[in-house]
Amino acid sequence: MGLGYREISMSPKGLNPISDLKTLREYKKIYRDLSPDLILQYTIKPNIYGSIAAGKQKIPVINNITGLGSVFDKTGLLQSMVRLLYRYAFTNVYRVFFQNKDDRKLFLEGNLVRQRQTDLLPGSGVNPEFFKPGENPENKHLTFTFIGRLLKAKGVEDFIRAAEIIKPEFPDVRFVLVGPYSEDDVYMADKNIMDTAIEHGVVEWNGPTDEIRGPLEEAGCIVLPSRYREGIPRSLLEAAAMEKPLIAADSVGTREPVEDEINGYLCIPGDPKDLSEKIRRMIELSPEKRRKMGQASRKIAVTKFDESIVINKYLKVVDHFIEEKKKFV
Repeated sequence: MGLGYREISMSPKGLNPISDLKTLREYKKIYRDLSPDLILQYTIKPNIYGSIAAGKQKIPVINNITGLGSVFDKTGLLQSMVRLLYRYAFTNVYRVFFQNKDDRKLFLEGNLVRQRQTDLLPGSGVNPEFFKPGENPENKHLTFTFIGRLLKAKGVEDFIRAAEIIKPEFPDVRFVLVGPYSEDDVYMADKNIMDTAIEHGVVEWNGPTDEIRGPLEEAGCIVLPSRYREGIPRSLLEAAAMEKPLIAADSVGTREPVEDEINGYLCIPGDPKDLSEKIRRMIELSPEKRRKMGQASRKIAVTKFDESIVINKYLKVVDHFIEEKKKFV
């Protein structure tokens, strides 16, 4: 596409201040070299350190809060430090997009941003022409699929425990994990729990994939029992666009694409028994009712989460910025 590319050293989850200071220095150098008119950033460390670097050089910034993870659900020194960093970094940013109302409310009530800086996006959006229903034959065995990084906080272990409850009663129902697992990541689900479940035929794990439409098409229902603060998970949006019913935790971000009883079910975060009850309800629906739930998902994806909504929001803010800038030229 003819776009330039500059690499930045960054440890996405690391808490080493020396490593983060190196990241900040690299941001400062790159922004000084490029001297851009406007910077668009997303995810936690780019939002924070990129904004600090841009602020030093008085470069306007548009940030996108794509999720806050688990740090804001805890108390203590780490959360206090992260709040201070956000408040300092976002002091003069031009706009902060939030992907759900809960995160926006949290930042406003914590005085981390000002109301006039904020706006809402429907997640990262989804392309309904790329993610569209296939022939969608009724599979012989109903398949419940988890798609995402196999993190403990995303509810992978809850998914496995729920499968262990359901399997004895419905042995033909399949439970499939799709996503990467890193042995070095302490936040990953317990490998022993996964290996035992796979060995006993409770769940299947096919690893990660670069073509997610295949697993989505094979699934009868997509399940994401995430316990932490998501933005709006792309896996749910892509599944909804492909006419799949959803089961998701009633958590920040994951609840956004799910209208309970309409296109799926919301479950209690961190409660495998409640998750298993929602799975059982989905199993006991007729194929026709599941299809209607899937059709409702597609309608929600197209009307509320089409990526064109996200793109147009960005273009509107950029246009407004350009018009404001002209007044001072």
